[in-house]
Amino acid sequence: MTTIIYLLLCIIALGSCQTDKSKEENASIIANIDIRNNGDVRSTPVKYISLETTDNSLINSVSKVIFTNNKFYILDLTSKSVFVFSSEGKYLFKIHRVGEAPGEYIDITDADISNKGDIYIADVNTSKVLKYTDEGTKYKEIKTDITFLGVGVCSDSILCFANIMNEGKIDVALAKLNTISNHSSTILPHDYSVAVQAVPFTSSFFYRSNNTLLFYHRFTPFIYIIEEGKLRKYIQLVTDRIPGKEQLKKWEAKEITFQSPFDSEEYIYAINSCFETNDHLFLEIWGGKTLFQHIVIDKKANNKVYNTLSLGDNMINHNVIGIVDDSFVTYTIPTKENVSAMIRNDKNMNQETKNTLLSLKEDDNPVLILFQVETEK
Repeated sequence: MTTIIYLLLCIIALGSCQTDKSKEENASIIANIDIRNNGDVRSTPVKYISLETTDNSLINSVSKVIFTNNKFYILDLTSKSVFVFSSEGKYLFKIHRVGEAPGEYIDITDADISNKGDIYIADVNTSKVLKYTDEGTKYKEIKTDITFLGVGVCSDSILCFANIMNEGKIDVALAKLNTISNHSSTILPHDYSVAVQAVPFTSSFFYRSNNTLLFYHRFTPFIYIIEEGKLRKYIQLVTDRIPGKEQLKKWEAKEITFQSPFDSEEYIYAINSCFETNDHLFLEIWGGKTLFQHIVIDKKANNKVYNTLSLGDNMINHNVIGIVDDSFVTYTIPTKENVSAMIRNDKNMNQETKNTLLSLKEDDNPVLILFQVETEK
């Protein structure tokens, strides 16, 4: 069992942070998200994957999808489980070990998957991360004794923790732990401490596209790429909607909830998703009057930014939850209405896929939809 209380808390208290030089670097991708192009964004379904429904594989909610090691890993926060399916949707096994005994967790705060297929489940209630191997038959407990809001697997020996809380304040945006040496350090401090009540719920802090791990530094315009525990500025969002210190102080003075928007202005509160293919980026931005905004950035067209409203019925669920190779992943519940819409709008769907979709019941597991996008230049 690994314990890392002392080093992280000393780093927070003394401010002796080993910061990354990425603050001075230019981002690889710079996109002005306040200027949206009027051209259409068209989606083309590539594949439909019906996740097998059994008594042991019933999914309540799809919180995160990670495809690695030729398998789908589905995080279900509602049932406190991680389900594992083959690349064709066949159910393989699940991790559901709720409790207070060794190898168990009270709740799932976040989860991530290593390139080898090891499953890491973080539980903020017990301040630990559980690493499950061999289809969950073996485990290792990594005790942290810190309060964090997200976990990302940077390598076989390095874990990253997002938004570490100390006495009601979030002092550290990103820290890392070497699970072999037990050495921990701050990668990215907050420029100023942010009260917890000014940081509302967001569905994710880390975003994984195949083997690439990204991290959004809240209340800044930067999304970083994490490589072996080191940061590199990757995406800079050019916008006037990033809240400054004075605005954060106003938010600290009132209780913020998911149901009550911060105020009437179009500030960006969070980036709920950021996924990347060879040519495009898909972002879900939380903030302002409309709460959720979905945009596509065309990397091959000087990082032009497009709204996704024109995706149409092919995208029954307009949010992207993962990446498979060079395709985005969304999902839908197989209701009669949704199945009819998929068949009606995909003119290239073969008969075998139609038959499979038509055979599904409304209470069956979700259907994953792999698709690619094309923008109107």
